[in-house]
Amino acid sequence: MFRSTFCNFKEKYKMKFYLLSWIIIVLLYTKQGYGQTWPKVYNHSQHHTVRSIVEDYDHGYLITGQTYQGGAPRWAWIKKTDVNGEILWEKVFGDYSFNTFFSSIIKSSDNGTILAGGSSKYDPDNLQDPLILKIDPCGNIEWCTILQSINTISGSTGIKTLELADGSLIVLLKYYGTDPSRYRISLAKLNASGIPIWIQNLAQVNPLILNEEGYDLLKVNDSSYVVSGHCFPYPNGQKPYWIHADEHGEQTWEYISYEGSGSTDISVLYPDTSIFTMSVYRESTNAKLPHIFRISHDGQLIGKYPLLGDTIAGSSAIPLVLFNDTVLFSGIQWRAIGASYDESNNEAVLFDTIGIIIKRKHLIVNDLGPECAIKTHDDKLLVAGTFVINDKFEVYLWKLNDQLEFDSAYTQLIVYDSLCPDSIISNTVDYDCNFIVNIDEIPSLNEYRSKFNAYPNPADNYFFVEKQKSNANKHYLLEIFDSLGKKMEPKSFDDQIIKIDSSTWPSGIYLLILREDDKLIDSGKIIIK
Repeated sequence: MFRSTFCNFKEKYKMKFYLLSWIIIVLLYTKQGYGQTWPKVYNHSQHHTVRSIVEDYDHGYLITGQTYQGGAPRWAWIKKTDVNGEILWEKVFGDYSFNTFFSSIIKSSDNGTILAGGSSKYDPDNLQDPLILKIDPCGNIEWCTILQSINTISGSTGIKTLELADGSLIVLLKYYGTDPSRYRISLAKLNASGIPIWIQNLAQVNPLILNEEGYDLLKVNDSSYVVSGHCFPYPNGQKPYWIHADEHGEQTWEYISYEGSGSTDISVLYPDTSIFTMSVYRESTNAKLPHIFRISHDGQLIGKYPLLGDTIAGSSAIPLVLFNDTVLFSGIQWRAIGASYDESNNEAVLFDTIGIIIKRKHLIVNDLGPECAIKTHDDKLLVAGTFVINDKFEVYLWKLNDQLEFDSAYTQLIVYDSLCPDSIISNTVDYDCNFIVNIDEIPSLNEYRSKFNAYPNPADNYFFVEKQKSNANKHYLLEIFDSLGKKMEPKSFDDQIIKIDSSTWPSGIYLLILREDDKLIDSGKIIIK
């Protein structure tokens, strides 16, 4: 009796011991698996490079870049991932016969996605023209705009796009104009449908500023912007450079750091409206070192702070994220004195507002550095970069917590792409831009200010289109597009005002484009009841 009871007791606790052991093993394995979630590596048969990332409305991530073949960016792509970096779908834009690339990606207020970059598809000289493209939440092209340039020396590019409160866009352009030695940084305003409203060339005040480049566009508020980059003020070498422009794109100040040499990249806005900018800067050593610059809202230097000191041979630093009111984040590539380029270190770094490092984490050994980073809704950091692995460009993605530890895998059920009735299919799209405009058609700010009114709005059987400035020597053409983008019969007039019969038009929203002597002057919308 006692033996039987003891055996039952022994077997009972033996099973519990096995069960407990199994649970511990599973937990240890799971913990180890979570630690190995990052980085994600996105391989491709061709050279694959990343340029920009953004968080989607469902807290998945959108990553964009390009695929190189034959030394040129033949295709641009956008990947949608879940919170763990697993690919949900991918859209590829372009064709081998021309070049396409994306430089930046942003989310629009209607949950669409706006991409800026370049395309040679419509250029007779096979040079890139600025490409601005919007896709809806389901990955379908909503509109596509090409700003054709007659620049025959070098291609021009859309660098970055910002959305304003009314849905219109400000786009930073590179080399967009007839003279790339002069018009190297420009701002263009587009309406919410991608139609150009005006263009302004910057860095035109001081004739001694040469070879300027703009790498980032920051919205200070809805009425001003800051471009950061570099220039070569004669007779000096390369200098960090900032330009401030008002809501119309008119330059209000510029600041050049004359003391050292270098370039600036990503800028972020601090709560007191001062501007922090990531820079690679040479001051007292022979190496360019990562620095953080702080500029006041009126273009005065508050301070510049080195991050790693002068004990390294060289570095690069591009991404910058304002993590909170006292802490910033960057991804930095650097190499020790005497080390070769293939011994370069890549690190994630948290630092305070005067450049004192709080925490740092090693990411990878490679001679290329992190390209972009964002702060996610749950206060995590998403970092992406392109690295040469076995003689091929590959894209890496890391997700880090506020201690710069790899984030754990999310196991809860998350519904992605809920705004789409059907599953999104990965495919290649040979885009056809519905609006192609030459630089000569885009009005300058002064030309734009003489715009038109359409009234009454909403209209019923008729409406009027009136130019605010009358000029008897000008000929006007009104182009009209229905809600499906179909072009209706244009209306020609020479007077200041024209009456349009809309009695047979179906109800809906119509796009109006006014041209003055074949130059695009303005656009607007009319609602027919």
